[in-house]
Amino acid sequence: MSYALNIRKEPDHLCIEAIGNRAPDSLVAVANACAAACKEHGYAKFLLDVQRMTGELSILDSYEVAARQLPPLARGLGLRAAILDAEENIHRLQFFENVSVNMGINLRIFSNSNSALTWLCGTASSSAQ
Repeated sequence: MSYALNIRKEPDHLCIEAIGNRAPDSLVAVANACAAACKEHGYAKFLLDVQRMTGELSILDSYEVAARQLPPLARGLGLRAAILDAEENIHRLQFFENVSVNMGINLRIFSNSNSALTWLCGTASSSAQ
C-alpha cells in the first residue's frame, strides 16, 4: 500500500490528488484519508484526481472495494466526491461508479475537470487543474 496525497483547499471543496498504485488496499486508504481531510478541514465535497495512479483494478476488486469496503467508510458522512481520471480509464470505472452509487455512496467519475466541478459544486470553476 503505497500512495501520496496532495491536498488543496478551495472555497467550497477540497482538491485531492492521489499518486500511487491502484491496489484495493491503497484505494481504501486513499478513501479514508479523503474522508479524514474533509472532516479536518470542514468540507463535505471533494474532487479526487487519480490520473497519476498506476495499475488497474479487476472487476472483482472493483466490486469488493465499491460494495464492501467503501460503504462503511462513507456511511453517515454526507460526502460528495467527484473522481477525475484519464479518458482511457473511464469505461473500466463505470462499473465501480455504478456499484458505489447503488451502495449509497455519492460519487461520480469524470475525465474532464470542468464537468467534475460542475457536478460537484453546481458550476464550472476556473481553478480546475
